[in-house]
Amino acid sequence: MDGDPAVESQLDTFSLILPLPYRIAFILVLGVWAWGVNLHYLYLLKIDVSSLIKHPSRSSSSSLPHHQRTYALATTITVPFIFSVLFFWILTRGQPSAVLAWDFIPQSYLFLLFLLFLIPYKRLSPNGRFRFLTTLKRISVGGIAETQDGKFGDILLADVLTSYAKVLGDLFVSLCMFLSS
Repeated sequence: MDGDPAVESQLDTFSLILPLPYRIAFILVLGVWAWGVNLHYLYLLKIDVSSLIKHPSRSSSSSLPHHQRTYALATTITVPFIFSVLFFWILTRGQPSAVLAWDFIPQSYLFLLFLLFLIPYKRLSPNGRFRFLTTLKRISVGGIAETQDGKFGDILLADVLTSYAKVLGDLFVSLCMFLSS
């Protein structure tokens, strides 16, 4: 996506509608929604996921259940995604030269998504995101927690990351595209 006529002819229809960064973002956003649905289903079955993954329980009965907080996070990352995609479609109208000219818009959403996971915004379950980042750091260097410290949660996240191997590879390609343009 560097404006080269040789590259323009290689853009398929799908890439004109949904460039690689948007496909990555869509899968990540969909994953957050799926985790919320999973938590909701387990909540309805009265299975305490917090105790399974050794996550601190809700501080009070008036606190939102974990699935509702996950839905709030998913909504927060979905709304800018929809606006970004619609804005991109309005600007490009499926024209290869316009898609190449405006390729920074999908990249910008990925950057925003990254920030939303890192910024400790209180309404977006900062404890859960901090726990996620801590666990991610621990398993990325080859460590797994002890059973009493949440080994099941570490294994669960490692399994998810294994499932997301292609997406993470595409994220690396997208980052290279962003840094080269």
